[in-house]
Amino acid sequence: IDMLHWMSRAALEMIGRSGLGYSFDSLDEGGKPHPYSVAIKQYLPTVSEFHFCREYVLPKLRQFLPPRVCRLALDFIPYKKLHKLRDVVDVMHQTSIEIFEAKKKAFEEGDRAVRAQLEEGKDIMSILIKANSEAAEGDRLSDEEVIAQVPFRTFTFAGTDTTSNALSRILLLLSTRPKVQDRLRAEIAEAISTYGEDMTYDELVSLPFLDAVCRETLRLYPPASLSSRVARRDVSVPLSTPIKGIDGRKMDSILVPEGTKVYVSILNANRDSTLWGPDSYEWKPERWLSPPPQVLTDARIPGVYSNLMTFFGGGRACIGFKFSQLEMKVVLSTLISQFRFSLSKEIEWKMTGVATPWVKGSSVPKLPLTVELLEAV
Repeated sequence: IDMLHWMSRAALEMIGRSGLGYSFDSLDEGGKPHPYSVAIKQYLPTVSEFHFCREYVLPKLRQFLPPRVCRLALDFIPYKKLHKLRDVVDVMHQTSIEIFEAKKKAFEEGDRAVRAQLEEGKDIMSILIKANSEAAEGDRLSDEEVIAQVPFRTFTFAGTDTTSNALSRILLLLSTRPKVQDRLRAEIAEAISTYGEDMTYDELVSLPFLDAVCRETLRLYPPASLSSRVARRDVSVPLSTPIKGIDGRKMDSILVPEGTKVYVSILNANRDSTLWGPDSYEWKPERWLSPPPQVLTDARIPGVYSNLMTFFGGGRACIGFKFSQLEMKVVLSTLISQFRFSLSKEIEWKMTGVATPWVKGSSVPKLPLTVELLEAV
């Protein structure tokens, strides 16, 4: 069974329900993925081929040409990959508009069922539409601004690929480590016996080994291994250890001028052996069952999550990192308690914006695993 396929569909559906109050997928075996789901999976591999253009060409064009002109020009550029990217973006944008417009229209026209759903809904889109309708005229967001907020551009897109691929990574790791898989299954089974199948948030997040498996995977294999930021002002960045400059003098800080683009290696920060120890490149969930090394605590890693840079830090850290963790634990507790996973083919991971599994020698991303239904106890 291609678990990447199912993790992608499940991740989008959970975000759709909680973020938009909208169902993208019934998750039936015979059903097809929603076009939005297909577009999301194609976006990063496609856009990664235009890195140079995005970084250096497009910013210059924007200085002289309005976005609408740039968009129209795409149709006349004879390059199939560029047209594919255009089509992918169009599907994502149009789906976002359709969902928003349908809810807004029903709300404005007094559709009682939809209005009741929006009034009672806890999803982000319902809260946004309701709050925006009650705001003073001068404080209201435009439709485009609402669409550009968390649900469509940030929450839905950014949270689907990263979470589904992280879940795929965990399933692959457990498939090659049956003892770890059995240990996790035993913990989940005990929790279900104690709390029941529908565990509360507090009950689910209190499972120590499940938490350790998630944390260790996000440490060693962050879905995105690199990120960048642009300095908004001149700043002197202190160094944890002094280095020797080209003139031979020791430096304990580096001046970063305003406008400088700084690339941060999430992967190297999470695997630094001076912080995590000599086994920093090994997947060991049990390291999270004891207090972290003092040197790690003293380093004050600026990430928002577990001394890691996986979800980055600061004002532009991942806003959905708590939701992502919960999503992973819900899926894992459901699957591991009912199925046994084992490896069926050799898998390699490629970095196409987000680390993605491929069958070795294949041309499309997949994660085929052997899945066995466990006998009911």
